[in-house]
Amino acid sequence: MRKIRTILTLMIIAFMFAPLSQCTKMIILTPTAGDDGINGLSRERVTETYVVYDKIMSQIPTDLIEVFLLITTFFAPLFLNLLNPVSYRMKLLNNIAQLAAGGWLLYFSVVVVFLFGDALLFGYLFCTVVASLNLVNLYALFSLIKNRTTQQLNADIPPT
Repeated sequence: MRKIRTILTLMIIAFMFAPLSQCTKMIILTPTAGDDGINGLSRERVTETYVVYDKIMSQIPTDLIEVFLLITTFFAPLFLNLLNPVSYRMKLLNNIAQLAAGGWLLYFSVVVVFLFGDALLFGYLFCTVVASLNLVNLYALFSLIKNRTTQQLNADIPPT
């Protein structure tokens, strides 16, 4: 289970460098001069592609809080996966923290990929990987709880 989580979290970090969505908009530039003076406005189509790494690098000198949140969003699942809790309570808290980080990442992925413009191939893959990570985390949490209750039930049954 841990290897699957590690692979998925490394894929999430790789998607930080991939184009996730793009939007195309019209920008009105300067008036064009014709025979009778100004007769129209020139328009230009501009396509912007959303890449998280570009956004981080463009905002480093201006908004450090947003940069910190973006980096934390992508690296938190990997950091939580690398922790190795020993006790049941710490494992339970770690799994809950991984679910919370995965839930935030799922929200972030849906907003970035589908609300900023048209989703690209990497955007769909990013959402799929994040959803898969959340399903793996949910399965790990339920199996942890199930194993704990099974151990408690087996401890209560006297040997025959």
